[in-house]
Amino acid sequence: MAREKKNQSNQFLVNYVTKLQRLNDIEPETPRDISIDEIIADPTAFALAFVESEFAKHIPSFIEAFRLGQDLAKNNLAAK
Repeated sequence: MAREKKNQSNQFLVNYVTKLQRLNDIEPETPRDISIDEIIADPTAFALAFVESEFAKHIPSFIEAFRLGQDLAKNNLAAK
């Protein structure tokens, strides 16, 4: 009985990590509409705008990862 629960918990973790790996496959896209001169003129502003843009694009992935973590915790608690 205890071994079955451990195996079930291990399977929950394996499923969670597999789904999380898929969500973490994030490839930032370099902006093509800005010149190097604009970047050199204000690199901080460029970096902030770039990070905000990339973060906003991937918010659904972050939310899904959070939900998956909640599901993992619920499944592990239910298995105990």
